[in-house]
Amino acid sequence: MKNFKPLFVVATLLCTILFFPNCRKDDTSANKKLANTPLAKAEFDSSNYGIYKGVFVGSSGIVMININNDGTISATITINGVEDHFTTKQSIEKNKPTNLSFIDFDKNIFDFTVDESGRGATISNLRMNGHINPAIIVVKETSKTLVQCFEGLYYTTPGSSGATPNGLFNAVFYDYHLYALIRTYDDSENYTAFGALLNGQFTTGAVMDQDVSFTGNIKGDKISGTWKSNNGAYSGSFSGDRTY
Repeated sequence: MKNFKPLFVVATLLCTILFFPNCRKDDTSANKKLANTPLAKAEFDSSNYGIYKGVFVGSSGIVMININNDGTISATITINGVEDHFTTKQSIEKNKPTNLSFIDFDKNIFDFTVDESGRGATISNLRMNGHINPAIIVVKETSKTLVQCFEGLYYTTPGSSGATPNGLFNAVFYDYHLYALIRTYDDSENYTAFGALLNGQFTTGAVMDQDVSFTGNIKGDKISGTWKSNNGAYSGSFSGDRTY
């Protein structure tokens, strides 16, 4: 699975670096209990304020962005059990389009954009030291809709016994919808996929150069399924676990 063109650019490199103090990394490798109820407050369900959750690829990780849900603005990216805390000095207004630049202690950076009602959350200008072509997708959590984050792998057959993964399959599940971020190991390309859960199963639209679709299910804290190319030349499986 090489030389696929992404449907759209999820993250690009930023040429300038801003500085904000008081950011640090915390080792949180101990298992955390997964939430069963949303963190988001009802008063912000239709606002730019609130909670945004998502997944990271570069390595594999999860993301949480707090936009004044508790009166503060912050972001956390957790990779391999280590929390990386981001802050901003910018201020925003409620129910207004939002553009924020975040930075951590090591000068990792990204921009966060969302409209006045919390739709269209986007991460851009992402730079994480030690990660080639990193990417993030995030969605807004509401008081009625818990966002669940899954980290997993996909495998290719033929040409692979299935023992060695060919890339990452990380996804967020919310309101019976799946939003996946897929990364190939061979060329570090990132792709996105969308699907809806129906009768316990989802199927994504075509991704990876309009040629590949994923079909699977979510059972408890597990996600799994199969994928195939439209021309039948490639197929395989994927699986993962909920980590947030």
